[in-house]
Amino acid sequence: MWKSVRKSVAKAFSSKEIKRMNSVCDKYVKKWINEDLEMFIRDGKSFDPSSEMVNLTFNVIMESAFEYPSNSSNRLERELFLENISKCLMEFSLKQGSNPLRKYLGPFLRERKDAFTAGVGLRKYAQKVLDSYRANPNKSEKNTIIKLILNNEDLKTDEERVAEMLIFMVAGFETTGYTLSSTLILLAKHPHVAEKLRKELMEMDQEDWSKSPYLRCVIQESKRLVPVGAITTARSTGQEFIIQNDRDKPKITIPKGATVFQCNIVSFHDPVTFKDPETFNPERWEKGNVTKEMEDAMLVFSLGHRNCVGQSLAVAELYSSIPQLVSRYVFEVDKEGKLEFFLTMKFLGCRLKARRVKD
Repeated sequence: MWKSVRKSVAKAFSSKEIKRMNSVCDKYVKKWINEDLEMFIRDGKSFDPSSEMVNLTFNVIMESAFEYPSNSSNRLERELFLENISKCLMEFSLKQGSNPLRKYLGPFLRERKDAFTAGVGLRKYAQKVLDSYRANPNKSEKNTIIKLILNNEDLKTDEERVAEMLIFMVAGFETTGYTLSSTLILLAKHPHVAEKLRKELMEMDQEDWSKSPYLRCVIQESKRLVPVGAITTARSTGQEFIIQNDRDKPKITIPKGATVFQCNIVSFHDPVTFKDPETFNPERWEKGNVTKEMEDAMLVFSLGHRNCVGQSLAVAELYSSIPQLVSRYVFEVDKEGKLEFFLTMKFLGCRLKARRVKD
């Protein structure tokens, strides 16, 4: 079933569809700038970039992939959906993973009962989105994810369809939203980098902003320094591997059948590969500075037939959103916050203030 779903939804990530979905992203970025960011500036208030960017990317994926536009009437259900995701992930991914006995103690644990209730809420929300699509007389002719899921004959029931929808809903907004917010925070913490990027963008035509060489360096360095997927996929080895990183050190044997985790935070911060790995230095990615070891280490979206199917959309959103914000606004840190990791790595508690470049 997994192979069938992946094959069917691959059409949703063609270059033509990515361009369509990115236009939805542009719309919501402009909407956030005009309605929210300008209000923060007018009122002299700071904002939480993690919360704001996650909400933005959630709106993008819901409209572009599920034909479920964001509006004031469904704002509360969106907030409840995000709250329910947090409850489910906290219980079933973290607490149960570290203490398998929790599944037997379920009737006595309030948090676990709340997580099951949250799971029911998530499925109800996805079912509502599916029902809304079915009742929509003006369905898009494009290859939206919801269309491809509904038309997949291997998905026999709504329970199966809803399960697949939830995977794409969660994967389609959180990682991109936190990567976007981390990049804005790093630019606010390093104003000379933001100014260099702004200058390069201003020297280019707006339609070419996504091709900015320094923009690529900034985004690549942001993903390296604060990888949203700090610990990502796990694999079971199909054969024995013998590794020797240094001739002066003993060989390491990884036996067949071992479970191996891909720990991005370790490889992205390896001082052997990256000089001063804890420093935000986009120049390390400029032409002539990049080594093969650096390129090989950056497995941001994994590799192989189980890599991130939506990586092209994530990249397009980053390259579209950041230039619009950096070109028009200067961001400053109002509250530092801190880096935290729970399934994703992100800044929590950080607040930024913005002012217009012309001011």
